[in-house]
Amino acid sequence: MLRFIHTLTGLQELTISDKGRILLYFVAFVPMIYKLISPFFILAGLANFTVIIIPTMAIVGIVMCRRDLRKAIRGEHIFLYFLIAILLALSPIIHSETQLLFEENYGPFVTTVLPFFFVGLLLDYGRDRYILRFVARIGIFVQMFWQACLLAGLVQTELGSTDSLGEQMEVAYQLLFPILILYISLSKERNIIDIILAIIGTILLFMMGTRGPIVVYGVFVVGYLVFFRDYKKYAFLKRSFVIFLFGLFYSYLEILILAILPIASTLGFSTRVFDSILDNRMVNLSESSSRDDFYGNVISVIKDDNGLGQGWLSDRLYTPDGMYVHNLELEILCQFGCIVGGGLLLYLFFLIYRSFRYNKKERMVSFWYVMLCSGFFALQFSYTYVKYPLFAVFIGFLFSCGHKTMQKAYCIKE
Repeated sequence: MLRFIHTLTGLQELTISDKGRILLYFVAFVPMIYKLISPFFILAGLANFTVIIIPTMAIVGIVMCRRDLRKAIRGEHIFLYFLIAILLALSPIIHSETQLLFEENYGPFVTTVLPFFFVGLLLDYGRDRYILRFVARIGIFVQMFWQACLLAGLVQTELGSTDSLGEQMEVAYQLLFPILILYISLSKERNIIDIILAIIGTILLFMMGTRGPIVVYGVFVVGYLVFFRDYKKYAFLKRSFVIFLFGLFYSYLEILILAILPIASTLGFSTRVFDSILDNRMVNLSESSSRDDFYGNVISVIKDDNGLGQGWLSDRLYTPDGMYVHNLELEILCQFGCIVGGGLLLYLFFLIYRSFRYNKKERMVSFWYVMLCSGFFALQFSYTYVKYPLFAVFIGFLFSCGHKTMQKAYCIKE
């Protein structure tokens, strides 16, 4: 029995700190994990208490891996967290027009998004390779369980309709990290469990009906196989073959989609992604949910700005229906201006480059690319950093790489 559990999880003996990190990684990368536990609360007549599942997991995880957290988190990291919280709190005082947006978003951002910065500081793929693979496996399983419940009519989604499960953008983005982790794990060790879960996860991703995660997925697959995959022999030929296969796949994409459409419709999944590809609306801004209006309006505001921005969340004031602008750089530049916002973006790109160099030396560039795609590229097409914890994890990860680089340099000097 114990051997079966070890095979299923991919884990052997775990320390208390390992178990604590697993809990924190669940909260960060598989927030839907509570759906595996909530049925027991409901059966016990405690449905209203399901909201405490994730906070409880986070608190227990922090207590269990407090030693690791003490090593990863330094005084300047805590200072940075409070500095950001204070500066954002001052924004509506200067820009009163953002007051209502501030009241709606400040509390959730500071308490449920920004703290994930500390989880990113804790990340160490060299140490947690198998723990993250286990988390990814559970992440796919949770999504399978949830979609099965939706299909069976046991639960409902607010975005659902009479003939479709509806668009599930949040679910799709939560699928990205587990899928990408399983992909890079399979490049080292071809485990049948990971193969099955990766295939199921990829199918589910395409069935969610949201285009942003699909675009990020495509960027990862092509970029990883062409640039970041470590080929020991005949690297040029293999990369050329990947490009050829991608071109072949693209040529026959319409035929494949037409074959899949009836199956997706029968099962009740959304076919929006497939329809977008067939109608050339996948990456066409003028045909992509008014993104041309989103970008055009905000770019005009940035051009006319005094360089200091319109205030935190101000991009919502210049987009249709008060939505976020669906692009991280435009969001930052509109909110903080070309001077402050531009400086923040330049510093972010510097951190990304520095972390790339560190992870390349440590032969962990594949994980760096997973974090880049799931934490950064995801915000190029949709979503907002204000409601996307993985971006905060990504920033923490970048800072942790810089800290490790300085530690190694110090050791060498010593």
